[in-house]
Amino acid sequence: MDIEEQLKLLNKPAVKTIQTEYGDIYDCIDFYKQPAFDHPLLKNHSFYPEMKPSFIDDKRASAKLLPPEMEISVLKLKDGGCPKGTVPIRRVSKDDLMRMKLHSKQYDSPINLDYPKPNAGNHKRAKSAIYNGVYGRLSIYNCHVGAFEYTSGEVIIQNGRENIKAGWMVNPTLYKDNRTHRFIYTNSRGSHCFNILCSGFVAVRHDIPVDVAYDGPVSTRGQRSAVDDYIILKDKVTGNWWLEAGQDHIQIGFWPKQLFQELAQQASFIACGGEVYSPNQSYPPMGSGFFPIKNTFYDAFCANFDIIDQEYQFVRVEHAQEFADSSAYRVQDIERTRLGHLVLYGGPNK
Repeated sequence: MDIEEQLKLLNKPAVKTIQTEYGDIYDCIDFYKQPAFDHPLLKNHSFYPEMKPSFIDDKRASAKLLPPEMEISVLKLKDGGCPKGTVPIRRVSKDDLMRMKLHSKQYDSPINLDYPKPNAGNHKRAKSAIYNGVYGRLSIYNCHVGAFEYTSGEVIIQNGRENIKAGWMVNPTLYKDNRTHRFIYTNSRGSHCFNILCSGFVAVRHDIPVDVAYDGPVSTRGQRSAVDDYIILKDKVTGNWWLEAGQDHIQIGFWPKQLFQELAQQASFIACGGEVYSPNQSYPPMGSGFFPIKNTFYDAFCANFDIIDQEYQFVRVEHAQEFADSSAYRVQDIERTRLGHLVLYGGPNK
């Protein structure tokens, strides 16, 4: 698909346009015209605005209590966001798209059991089993990275070569700034992209974009921890993979089952931790930009690291395996704390 054709698919006619205080422009697109439905496997879908997952009324873990030393940002567009029946889609220019496509091509490295360069990742993964989801409370940081680099904290689910990631990211190539944003990454049927640059992820909120910037506080090493909750959970009725975020576990959207082959079933691999990328032989800062010292006031972390098991129960991960591919970064694991299963990770720029 050429650039002009892809721009038309991404930039649909808007019902309303919202510009954030940072200059990001979001177009309010009719739910049924959002880029997700340009995917050929979703042409005859039966999805609708304000969809909810079937597990919303199930017995499930309530939102984890927030310790007094932590705070969480509320990420919503101003003035109530878009009108109901529409979803906010970030406007993309031709220069944006060309830059993003180059970045995506360079970053062509789906997570697998052998983490390929030029990425570096420090995660804790649950031992092989069958999973219906993953939950992690991530501390949010804002380390500086160079052009075409990024640093992130994330949760991951995977089966075979297909995977889904969600979390926070500093990525000046993707976002045209050095702020910390939410992100998703989709790798299905050999196609991969960040956020909604390839069709498939279905947004359901009219007031929370999937790639929204954190406009509240981020973590300050040695002072406070700003956190955000991330859950990727399989719908037991439809088989769709839902993304929930924030302390109240707000449903942001979902990946339809039809997008996947291996992940059309459950996941066989889950992980929580940090990842960096550079096209050069350098190592951007990960997490807080420092090696972990087993102190959440100073370390980047994934707290309350849980799996969602075959019975759809939230269960603390036990006997996690370290998954690191570079000595430039470190990861530490503490299974039983007041913050649940705790994964600490990070490292400085080299």
